[in-house]
Amino acid sequence: LAVRIGAQEASADTGLVSRVVAKYKAALCASPAYIAARGEPQDIDALAAHDCLFFSSRNQRQSWRFRDDDGAWIKAQGRSRLRLDSGEALRDAAVAGLGIALLPDFLVADDLAAGRLRQVLPGLDAGDVKILALYPTRRLLEPRVRRFIDLMVDELGTSTR
Repeated sequence: LAVRIGAQEASADTGLVSRVVAKYKAALCASPAYIAARGEPQDIDALAAHDCLFFSSRNQRQSWRFRDDDGAWIKAQGRSRLRLDSGEALRDAAVAGLGIALLPDFLVADDLAAGRLRQVLPGLDAGDVKILALYPTRRLLEPRVRRFIDLMVDELGTSTR
């Protein structure tokens, strides 16, 4: 069993089965110190002049895409100051004032409430990000693994948070 955040659902050619266990929203965030020093972007195009903190794993580099008013996807441009493979590390870098990060709402809720981070461009829609359980087959799935997946669905919920 693998749990992936932000991954695409498994396609038939991978031999894996995927189940969405939860969805969340993502928010662009920066520290008050960063915003004071660099200013707050007023639109998606202004991100090109800012230091952006991107998620990057060995096989995947995150790009920021947002829906416009017509529902079309727009790719945001930004200078990559830092690429990390940990959401927590990206949050810490944003809190430290290193730039703007696109982070899951559940990861930054406490920092936003405490004022350590501020949401920038709150009107941008990054769409839902899925938390997936990936496993090899339904037919031979261990009962305890099936129960664990069901528990994740019950605890995390499949509705957008």
